[in-house]
Amino acid sequence: MEERTESMESLKTALRSQTMTFVLRFLDLGGLDALLSFLEDMDTTSRQKPIHTSAITCIQNIMNSAV
Repeated sequence: MEERTESMESLKTALRSQTMTFVLRFLDLGGLDALLSFLEDMDTTSRQKPIHTSAITCIQNIMNSAV
C-alpha cells in the first residue's frame, strides 16, 4: 500500500507541475478513467487513507489544468 501511495503522490505532483502535453497524454491514455475506477473500487477502509485524498487531488489537478 505504501508503494501505491507514493506513486499516487508522484502522479498528483506531476499533474500539477508538468506541461499541458503531459496532462493531455495522461488523458489520452485513459488516466482519468483509471483514476475514477480506482476510486470506485476502494473499500471503506481505504477511503480513510492518504491514497484516497491523493487520488481525489489528482482529479482536481486535471480539472484545474487548462484542458
